[in-house]
Amino acid sequence: MAFHPGGAQVATAGFDATWRLWDCETGRELLCQEGHSRAVYCVAFQNDGALALSGGLDGHARVWDLRTGRSVLTLSGHVRAVLACDWSADGHTAATGAGDHAARLWDCRAAGRCITQLPAHAGLLTAVRFEPRAGGALLTSSHDGTVKLWGAPAWGLLRAMRTGEGRIMAADLVANAELVATAAYDRTVRIWAVPVPHQQGGADAAMQEA
Repeated sequence: MAFHPGGAQVATAGFDATWRLWDCETGRELLCQEGHSRAVYCVAFQNDGALALSGGLDGHARVWDLRTGRSVLTLSGHVRAVLACDWSADGHTAATGAGDHAARLWDCRAAGRCITQLPAHAGLLTAVRFEPRAGGALLTSSHDGTVKLWGAPAWGLLRAMRTGEGRIMAADLVANAELVATAAYDRTVRIWAVPVPHQQGGADAAMQEA
C-alpha cells in the first residue's frame, strides 16, 4: 500500500494482477489499473503525484500516468519477481528490487532506460527506498540479513550494515540517512543509528540500535 502525496487517496497492490486507487474519505474506488500478467506486489507515487510505479511477480515494473489512467512505460530487465519499488525526489529516477537479488535504477525521462544494475544482495530484495531529498542515498534490504546504502550519482556502496536479524522484510530511512528502520522475520521492528559520515566505497559497518 502507498498513500498518494496529496494525502486523500491510497493505492493497494493485489494478487488479482491489479493495483487500485481509493478515496480515503469515502472508500470509493477511483482507479483499477490492469497491465501486469501476474500479481502486483508493490506500488509507489512520484513526489508530485502525477505518476505511479508498480512492480509485479511477472518481473516487470510499470509507470502509470494518473491523469489518463494509462501505463506509459514498462521497465523490463529483472529476471525474477519485482518485490519493491520507489521514486527518487528528483521525480524521474525510479528504483526496483527483485527476487534476482538485484536492484535497478531507471531514468523515466529516457524511455525507461536502466541507468545501472546493483548486484546488491545474496538474497531477494524486500525494500528499495530513496532518501527523501534530491540527490540522496538509496537504501536496499534483503533476506540475506543486510541493509545497504548506495550513493548518488555513481551509486557506489556507502555502507553494508549487517543487522544480525536474519531475513529483513522491510526497511526505511530518514533524510540524511542517519536513522534506518527495519522489520524482520523474527517479529521485531528496530531503529538503527547509522555511522556517519557517509563516504562512497566505505567498508562494512555494524549499525547500533537507537
